[in-house]
Amino acid sequence: MTPSIPDKNSLPLYGCITGIVLPVDTFDLAAGIALRRGIFEIFSAPMLAFKEAPPGSHTPAPWVAVHGGFNFKSRTELVIEDLSALEGFAPFQAAWLIAVLLRLRVETPVRIAVVANIPLAMLPEKNNNWALALEASPHHIGIFRKLRQDITIEDMKWLAETLPLAGRFCLEERFMRALSIFDESMWSGSVEKATVLIWTALEILFDLGGEQSKTKAICSSLSEYVALDAQDRDRAYNVIRELYEKRGRIVHAGREIAAKDFAQSFALARTTFLNVLDRAELPRTRTRVLQ
Repeated sequence: MTPSIPDKNSLPLYGCITGIVLPVDTFDLAAGIALRRGIFEIFSAPMLAFKEAPPGSHTPAPWVAVHGGFNFKSRTELVIEDLSALEGFAPFQAAWLIAVLLRLRVETPVRIAVVANIPLAMLPEKNNNWALALEASPHHIGIFRKLRQDITIEDMKWLAETLPLAGRFCLEERFMRALSIFDESMWSGSVEKATVLIWTALEILFDLGGEQSKTKAICSSLSEYVALDAQDRDRAYNVIRELYEKRGRIVHAGREIAAKDFAQSFALARTTFLNVLDRAELPRTRTRVLQ
């Protein structure tokens, strides 16, 4: 009998993470939250059957595999057994936040493809267990230099130090909406949709929804977060203005966007979120004078 799948927000929760290889066997991110080495291969092949399934039963053989499935290779397991370090977070939300931070830090296609209620290596051996697809979209858009990367101890320390801060920031609605929309851009299916979502996330992050001169406002706000100095800020302002205008052509004229322009928009947004976290300070809410 197939076990019923309980609420994925119950503890403990285990998941496999693609795109990274740990420098050590186990690394504790917080009390009750860790990453550890493992080998997990996720694959799917559509099957063609030739008989109708009886009501309440499985499709009878024979079956033929159809080309065009997907596969994910994971070398890292996420362990969430306690959430005292992320107060207010459900287990699957905590898993998502860890994946988001890794996606900001690492230029590989990081995703939590599967979660389970027991350690993944024990799934074939134990009864009353379940495994559930989580980030299983066939699309993943971003800047990727390789499929899998050996991350460093410095990367792991950054993740451990940033996780509680990101958790606190996510309790602020504006930051949570901005971060989740930016992350959603990676699963959107086209670079045009992704570009629109990226700039929407930045508008929300800098509280620009009600600005009349939105182009000027977003150029000023964003250049402050990505530039290294005053001279670099002037250059960044002009680049941001050009990219934001190209975003407008997608929205208002249905234009396509060049891969390099999408990549530059993505890189600007990722750098901005990283700098917000590294500064440990949310962008100020803009004050407007009503006429």
